[in-house]
Amino acid sequence: MVALYEQRVAASPGSVREYRFLGHAYLTAHAYTRALEIAEAGLALAANDAVLVAVRGEARAGLGDAEGALSDWGRALELDPDDIGALYSSAFLLEREERLEESAAAWQAIIDWNDAREQTLETEWPKREIARLRAVLAARTGER
Repeated sequence: MVALYEQRVAASPGSVREYRFLGHAYLTAHAYTRALEIAEAGLALAANDAVLVAVRGEARAGLGDAEGALSDWGRALELDPDDIGALYSSAFLLEREERLEESAAAWQAIIDWNDAREQTLETEWPKREIARLRAVLAARTGER
């Protein structure tokens, strides 16, 4: 898919949509440096494109820049508050970084987001994740 989307960007260099597709293709291929470059190129066309900001966040996470990723995902959520993907990405990254309390807070934000939209079923898994993280934190505290 990368080759196809590279051709599409080359054919339509002013199309933000094509940069989005190519960025996602690079992420899928774990080509994080290229995904970051394409996200930046697309953002030069549309600085406030939530999808490209989120792609840049994913690329930064893949490159080990947790703070950059979290910043981008926060910005993506500001730009498009109806797309919850950035909150999930943040929760997962924070847990991988062993920042469990912050991860639990991200899961709580997911619950709050769904509650505000009366999407009760979508809160079940996040509630289990918070309970799991709290159990891990309690076990670590008990170990000390």
